Amino acid sequence: MALSRPGVGIATLSIAVLLAIAGCAGPATQTDAGRTVSASPSPSPTETDDGENGTPDPDGEEDPAQDRVRTGPVAQYGGPAYGDQGVAEVVEAGVWCKTIAVFWGGTVPEGVRFTFQHAVTDRGGLQVEGGVCGSRGADRSCLGMTVGADDSQLTCSLVLRPDASFQDGTSIRFEGTLECPTSEICDIVVARDVQPGPAIVVVDPEGEGEDEQQQDQDQQDQDQQDQDQQDQDQQDQDQQDQDQQDQQDQDQQDQDQQDQQDQDQQDQQDQDQQDQDQQDQQDQDQQDQDQQDQQDQDQQDQDQQDQDQQDQGEGQA
Repeated sequence: MALSRPGVGIATLSIAVLLAIAGCAGPATQTDAGRTVSASPSPSPTETDDGENGTPDPDGEEDPAQDRVRTGPVAQYGGPAYGDQGVAEVVEAGVWCKTIAVFWGGTVPEGVRFTFQHAVTDRGGLQVEGGVCGSRGADRSCLGMTVGADDSQLTCSLVLRPDASFQDGTSIRFEGTLECPTSEICDIVVARDVQPGPAIVVVDPEGEGEDEQQQDQDQQDQDQQDQDQQDQDQQDQDQQDQDQQDQQDQDQQDQDQQDQQDQDQQDQQDQDQQDQDQQDQQDQDQQDQDQQDQQDQDQQDQDQQDQDQQDQGEGQA
C-alpha cells in the first residue's frame, strides 16, 4: 500500500494561493520627484484592440478618423502658436493669473480646429487651472478653448496656485487635439512653419523674482519696440525708394515726351524745308521757262522783222 505525503500537498497548496494573490494584485505605483507615476501591467500578447485610437483592428485595418484627429503637444501637432503676455498678476494671496496670446501665425485651411486640453509644467509645485482672470484682455480660459481656422488672435488666461515647493522659472506648455477635414490637411497644418511667441515662464509676482521678471518683460517690450521701429524705418525707406523710382519714371516719361515733341518739330522743319526747296525749284524752273519763252519770242520777233525788211526790199526793187 502506498504511503501518503501530506507535507508535499500542503506546500503545493501554499504555492497556488500565492500565485493567485499575485495575479489579482492591482497596478504598482512609485513616487518620482513628487509626482505619482502609475505602471500598468502589459497586455497579454493574445489581446487585440477594438480599432480605437488608430491601432489595428483584429482584421488589420486602421481607423481612418485617427489620421484626422491628432492629440499631443501643441507645437508638435500643428496647433496655434502662443506667447506669454508678461508677469503673472496677483488675484489674491497664493492665487495668480497668467495671460496668454494664441494665434495661428498665418492662414490654415477651412475646417481645421485645435482644442487646448491640458497645461503641463516642467516641474512640480504649481497647480494650473482654467479660468478667466487678470486685466490684460483675456476673455476666455485657455483650458478647453477651441481655436478655429477663422480665429486670428485670441487672448486667454490660466489660474495658477503655487505651493511651498514652487520654483521661479517654472514653464508651462499646452497639449491638445488637432482636428482636420482630411489627413492630408492635418499633414499640411503640422508641417507649417510658425514663429512662436515668448515662452510661458512663471515667476513669483509676490516675491523677489518679480523685479527680474519685470526686467525681462521690459526687455521684451523694448525689443518689440526696436523691431517695430526697424519695420517702420524699412517701410519708410521702401516708400522713399518707391517715390524716387516713381519720380524717375515720371522724369523719363516727360523726357521721352519732350524728345518726341522735338523730333516732331524737327521732322516738321525738315518737311517745311523740303517743301520750300521744291517750291524754289519750281520757281526756278518757271523762271527758266519764262526766260526761254521770252528768248524764243524775241527770236521770233527778230525773224519776223528780218522777213519784213527782206520783203520790203524786194518790193522796192
